[in-house]
Amino acid sequence: MTQNPPTLTYINGDKLQNKPRMSVFKLKCDQGKDHQLTMDGEKPSGHYQFTLTSKHVCVQKPPPATHTTPPAHTTQAPQPPQTTASNHHTTKDNPISLGTILDVCVLLLIVTYLAAGTSFMYFKRGARGKDALPNMVFWITVPGLIKEGCMFIVTRVKSLKGGHSGGYESL
Repeated sequence: MTQNPPTLTYINGDKLQNKPRMSVFKLKCDQGKDHQLTMDGEKPSGHYQFTLTSKHVCVQKPPPATHTTPPAHTTQAPQPPQTTASNHHTTKDNPISLGTILDVCVLLLIVTYLAAGTSFMYFKRGARGKDALPNMVFWITVPGLIKEGCMFIVTRVKSLKGGHSGGYESL
């Protein structure tokens, strides 16, 4: 009776001819080899076959037990869940998320805006000090505008909850 070797399967999200790419690694035990990876081919297109021959993939038998029952006063540590190598699918982790990309883009836009605007104000208009910052009057008023907007929203929410509406009494 022959036994099929265990396999590791990796499926990538990239598609080739409307099918995801797949790599299947057959694990072959050989106590005489540290490691050897051979490509067996691509059957069908986008489905890559490999054989990994190594002493590190050999199944080891557990050592014989020294006693039949554990002492009553000891507790056994929880065992990690058992996993099998066959049909194990992993996806390629992308270390850069969409949020990171957006943060970097916004930061680059702000730096470009400040550098270009300050250069323009300094060299073309001859502005110096705080006056060299682009749209300085607008940026000075922004915190006050934000405060007014927040106060407006708070007042509206309070009036919806039955509180005073804008400081006026009901008739």
